[in-house]
Amino acid sequence: MTQVQPYTPRMLWMTAVLAFSLWSPGARAEPSLEPDTFEKEDTHSPAKKRKPQRNLLVTTINHSMVIGERGALWVWGGISGERAGTLPQIELGQATPVRMPGMSGAVSISSLREGYFSLALMKDGTVQAWGLNHSGQLGNGTTESPLTRVQVLGLTHVVSLSAGTNHSLAVRADGTVWAWGLNSSGQLGDGTTQRRLVPVQVPGLSNVVSVSASLTHSLALHADGTVSAWGSNGAGELGDGTKERRTTPVKVLGLTKVMALASAWSMSFALRENGTVWGWGNNAQGLFGGSAPSRSTAAPIAGLDNVEALSVSDMHALALKKNGTVWAWGLNSSGQLGDGSQTTRLTPGPVPGLHGVEAVAAGHRHSLVLKRDGTLWGWGANELGALGTGTDRRLSPVPVLGLTNAQASAVGYGHALAVLGDGSVWRWGDAEGWLVRPAHATPAPVAGLTNMVAVGAGDAHALAVRADGTVWGWGSNAYGQLGTGGTEGGSTPVQAVGLTGAVAVAGGAMHSLALKQDGTVWAWGSNSFGQLGDGTMEDRSTPAQVQGIDDVTSIASSWYSSVALRGDGSVWAWGANGATLENMLVPRKVEGLENIRAVSVAWTHSYALAEDGTLWEWFKAGTGSALPTPVAGMPHVVAVAHTESGAVLVVRDDGTVWSKGYNSSGVLGVAGETMAQDWIQVPGLTDAVSLSVPPMAPRVLALRANGTAMSWGNNLSNSIGDGISSLHLTPTRVPLPRLRKAVP
Repeated sequence: MTQVQPYTPRMLWMTAVLAFSLWSPGARAEPSLEPDTFEKEDTHSPAKKRKPQRNLLVTTINHSMVIGERGALWVWGGISGERAGTLPQIELGQATPVRMPGMSGAVSISSLREGYFSLALMKDGTVQAWGLNHSGQLGNGTTESPLTRVQVLGLTHVVSLSAGTNHSLAVRADGTVWAWGLNSSGQLGDGTTQRRLVPVQVPGLSNVVSVSASLTHSLALHADGTVSAWGSNGAGELGDGTKERRTTPVKVLGLTKVMALASAWSMSFALRENGTVWGWGNNAQGLFGGSAPSRSTAAPIAGLDNVEALSVSDMHALALKKNGTVWAWGLNSSGQLGDGSQTTRLTPGPVPGLHGVEAVAAGHRHSLVLKRDGTLWGWGANELGALGTGTDRRLSPVPVLGLTNAQASAVGYGHALAVLGDGSVWRWGDAEGWLVRPAHATPAPVAGLTNMVAVGAGDAHALAVRADGTVWGWGSNAYGQLGTGGTEGGSTPVQAVGLTGAVAVAGGAMHSLALKQDGTVWAWGSNSFGQLGDGTMEDRSTPAQVQGIDDVTSIASSWYSSVALRGDGSVWAWGANGATLENMLVPRKVEGLENIRAVSVAWTHSYALAEDGTLWEWFKAGTGSALPTPVAGMPHVVAVAHTESGAVLVVRDDGTVWSKGYNSSGVLGVAGETMAQDWIQVPGLTDAVSLSVPPMAPRVLALRANGTAMSWGNNLSNSIGDGISSLHLTPTRVPLPRLRKAVP
């Protein structure tokens, strides 16, 4: 993986990992050996027999799985039922572990990074697959994503498998390797870059016992302890001394006596007989040690010995030692190292208080371990439910603690803001560590802000308007979205230069808008889709007036789009928004809308609220009606908000809140619902006056007439504000029934 870039929403989805256990559960490893070197090989000890790697526990960014008694699978997380493998019985991923219906006899599982798809090796040697299939990675001969689990075609006598990001690998009992799915970098090893919808044999490989599939490269462990590699090689991840792509297998140079493999992103790892760990490829995160950005040959990772199992993510790594302790190193922004801090550590160190572990799994910003007593423990960020502790979501409205006399609010991807009647601004949650760390689970005042009248929230930055018309911002500033003339960000509010007379603000993913008292709109920050409305696609670090629009009464923004309402009730949009797929570099009128008083905008579709209380909806081209159409069955609406995941919520003139659509992370506010085709009332909520929803996170903040607030849905970075943190800095018990001896 390249060096960490300034935060964008997409980065959250680029991750996850594969965990493996080298020996059968409950078995003990051979006595510890001193680390060896290439120069001092032990020629007297008999060669150790290599067993196929079996994965009892896997975790991705948004879900996890563990094998239980008689090969049952337990699964949890914030994903759909088809990706969880639980359809048709369970339609949505759960906050705590549930047993996968109809699944038994699994002996190994695999899922990587985003958790697009999963594989399970069955005790009869066949392979089951489920999830997304856009590259044929499920191996069922199509690119259609099935709703339920399927069997990989033509594969029998399989002993080991590995799921990459979009391709799959399997080892048969005869030592051959079979591959299918995406092949853009030659990761299938068949000498081509053509995708395969069913398994094909990787030529030139024999006596293989295990494989490891990553983003776009693949590894194979031979019975003699050597390793072969193929696919992408831009960071030296093939370990052949070059950075040349290979569409057929080549040997990893100088690496012998290997017992197990792991890979993540463009990194490769090997566990050797003597318990040392070796790494090669991309070293941007420093997991190999040293300052070199990459390695094209394998080298030992200092500070590790007596290791018997390993799991790696793009951000951190876990090593299970033979004495049952776990050692961790890497980035630690979310406490994924389990040491009680959020301080990065690039040298391996023990996870305090953890003993008796038999399997480990490192996620993007979290970690899981299965102990020999059958209990499951996790730590780090649980914002997408992969830890299974239940802290990632609220299925019904809960009070935002300590918030009173709130006059206005705004929500970003992982944080929320409110301006109070006394002119103070309060915040809770976090936006990837930019705004405040640790993330507040309850509201706290923003120091230095007084006499404020309005707030706005971007994905990783925040905005506030002072009564004197100046605009202040804090958080990420990588694209100039704070309007200071530079790109330096921070948690202390700074004033946007040259901007006066502001009465309202709005934040996009990485851009900002301000409405001035004279009805003009000003914009700054990222302009990659024309969202600044200045006729260009050039970023701006200082405010500039949006062209061709005046008499504006309110503004709104989404990821890369901007919207304005004019005094005549018309709606104008620019950027990546509206009824066409083309970028709009200057504002255009949205046809078919009149007498509009409020809008809710997102990437694929938007809503408008008319003065008569009717609701209108329109879509981006190719995803639905591009012209606004009325929404039936919901009159007397005074406020509207919706999510990109397909939920829409409204406030009626009686103060009740109603919702319908897809209930991801409980965003509908009605426990037990999966998909509401018709409007349902959110229980326990009255006197609501406004709703705030971030475009790409299923979470709602509702302000009430008495100045209090209620929130529900996803608890990303503690953004619900009820005092319950989704961040676990030390190992926490996952509420899973104690597993008896798992299937080896």
